[in-house]
Amino acid sequence: MCICTLQEAAHSQELAQWDAQIRARNDELTQLTSENTRCLTAVAEYTRSQMDMEDTLTNTQVRLCGCLHCNAISHVMLLHVVTGLCMVVIETLART
Repeated sequence: MCICTLQEAAHSQELAQWDAQIRARNDELTQLTSENTRCLTAVAEYTRSQMDMEDTLTNTQVRLCGCLHCNAISHVMLLHVVTGLCMVVIETLART
């Protein structure tokens, strides 16, 4: 058998191995991209929910006290509670 034929066979085998590795990495990239997209979608939904809750809280506070400035400490504390609850929800869903 000619050396050229042996070299071609070796190169062909090496190319096949590289092709298999590329396919495997592409599959992995596709899976990770899909997972990342799901996570980003969830974060966007939770952020939207948090903003809605903050708007509701602000509107309720305005309705109850008549202005945005009175009892500011209570408002800030309530906002921290709502934000904390949102973070608990996000962390819990991230673990699932």
